[in-house]
Amino acid sequence: MRFGERLKQGRLAQQLTQKSVAEQLHVSRQTISSWENENSYPDIDSLLQLSDLYGLSLDTLLREDTGMTDYLRRQDVRRQIWPVQLTLRILASGYLILVVVNFFKPQLKLMNPVVSLFFLVGLLALNYLTKFNRHFGLDERPLLRERHRWLSLYGALISGFILGIGIVSSIKQVLTWAAIPMMVLGGAGLFLCLIVRTEK
Repeated sequence: MRFGERLKQGRLAQQLTQKSVAEQLHVSRQTISSWENENSYPDIDSLLQLSDLYGLSLDTLLREDTGMTDYLRRQDVRRQIWPVQLTLRILASGYLILVVVNFFKPQLKLMNPVVSLFFLVGLLALNYLTKFNRHFGLDERPLLRERHRWLSLYGALISGFILGIGIVSSIKQVLTWAAIPMMVLGGAGLFLCLIVRTEK
């Protein structure tokens, strides 16, 4: 018997309605219906409350249902991956701050090829983690290009413009202090736009 059927049988055995269960668990009636139809699954806390409410052991609720156990495993993996994603996002933000500071204070010489390479490797790692999340159903949100269709186009145009100014500045020996940071920033922006456009 599947998880949703067990939930429904447990509720009916206790002569409870979906509404009364929802009130006791502090969720909506639609959420209870979704659990019973296996359109979604309860979190661990709700699962424990359901187990107590229906007088069923967790073993009975979960036995022979791969959908629920897979869902719980995915949630565990998501919790373990989250700190890595957060760290990579913070590093990427830190790099962008370095670019801005270096642009206004070039005498500090914060930018160098090693820092830029580190940033690009971090972006690639973040991209692969995102693909991993999508592949295993850990992230159900629409893709960035679907949420913000304009972002990819305008991001590429702005990044290309910045890269062009950096290249022209380097060739013409104008604003030489800003040429390298602009080329790095423009190149990184184009690289990011490429990742967003090819995201699957």
